Amino acid sequence: MPIVDLAIRLTTDKKQFESNSGSEESFIYVSGEDWQKDCNALDLTIGNSTFAEGKNFEIGEGYELKRGRGVVFETAQTIWVPQNVTGIVVGRGGLIYQGLFVSPGKINPGFRGALRIGVFNSGSKRITLKSGERICSCLFSTCESSVLLGGLIEERGIAIPTRPPIALRIKQQLLDRWTDILAMIISSTALIISIFKK
Repeated sequence: MPIVDLAIRLTTDKKQFESNSGSEESFIYVSGEDWQKDCNALDLTIGNSTFAEGKNFEIGEGYELKRGRGVVFETAQTIWVPQNVTGIVVGRGGLIYQGLFVSPGKINPGFRGALRIGVFNSGSKRITLKSGERICSCLFSTCESSVLLGGLIEERGIAIPTRPPIALRIKQQLLDRWTDILAMIISSTALIISIFKK
């Protein structure tokens, strides 16, 4: 699966995302501030919402993560991923030197929303994490098949692709493999003609 070149396929324009979402040259949409990109990775930052010890709260001046404890942050940015792209989330390399582990994750095709990122402090001291700090990198790759014919269901603000009905899946397979099917029809016809000519 080729890595998506974010230098040409990342947008902050919702209209550009929507108008190209069904094509092979679809875009990944990102909103918010403080994100950074290079040609193959998108760095996202800690937002204001956090989930720890069974409670949701705002970070405010920062969140002090005790050693041996974990927390889930919501990113400050929102991303929209087209149906023909998937992604993985990894922690930024420098965080390991502080004793922080960022849980890896995947981004499903069709995802729309802020990411929730798990962070665990394995270090020997407390670490204060602040809103706006870069926390993770996202890498995107194209899918060999897409769920374009499926629908989306909303679950807690997250778009989840649904499996399309069997008739639509068959139609998609026929459209994807029409050259193979045509070659089989031509060769079968040639075989039948050669049998009856004798």
